[in-house]
Amino acid sequence: MSARQLGRLAALSIGMIAAYAAGNLQGRGQSFVISPSGRRRTKPSIHKPPLMPLAIDGKEVAPESIQDFNGHPLYTVLDRGAQDKMMLQVFSDIGQAMEYCKRIASDPAARWSSDDLHSRRLVSSPIPMSSHIPPGGGYVDLYDDVYQGGTSWRLLEWDGNEGDFAKVCSSGIYIGWPVNGCFPGINADNRASSVDCRISLTHVVLADGINLGGSWLVLPAVGIFNDLNLYSWNDRASSMMMLNLLP
Repeated sequence: MSARQLGRLAALSIGMIAAYAAGNLQGRGQSFVISPSGRRRTKPSIHKPPLMPLAIDGKEVAPESIQDFNGHPLYTVLDRGAQDKMMLQVFSDIGQAMEYCKRIASDPAARWSSDDLHSRRLVSSPIPMSSHIPPGGGYVDLYDDVYQGGTSWRLLEWDGNEGDFAKVCSSGIYIGWPVNGCFPGINADNRASSVDCRISLTHVVLADGINLGGSWLVLPAVGIFNDLNLYSWNDRASSMMMLNLLP
């Protein structure tokens, strides 16, 4: 890994959290582990139009306009508007994205609702708000098909952040050199098509590069996200962080 990448990682995992949060932006668990091989670099940001109306930095634009930002990371925040397929909020600046997340986290009318979620069988199944989940007692489930289908990977809140989905295995364990892969299962890298979140904090961040590199998809802490294609995030996620944006 180059010095430039190391500097970027330090800014993300230490500087951004410390300076930006000041007690308001708190990650769960340890800092990210840097891949020693250096072969898997952050992917170039290639953005596909979402399947709903789009706002970038608070201004409504044509969904195709997101491609004007190819080569630059974007930060997508799922709120009530995204849940209702009315508007997807995307930001070109991480600071604006986090400020928006903090604002809607305390506003029931703006944040994603957990009261009308659907279970895997599409039957109404209310899920408690994150305040009812004991600290460290939650999970994030990733699925390689929409509507929680296909292979799944469970990430426990207690285990903290995950910097490299290539080391998250559906079964078995991750083996380093000379295998550098899961045995006997498959890894979660670039495979998530739907997500089931239930953690005690306020948000889950999925990034399309390892160690939070590249673009982000910011999910509410409690929710079932049946189809990441809607947000142009199918088969993209490579790392994850859990956040608390409330005092």
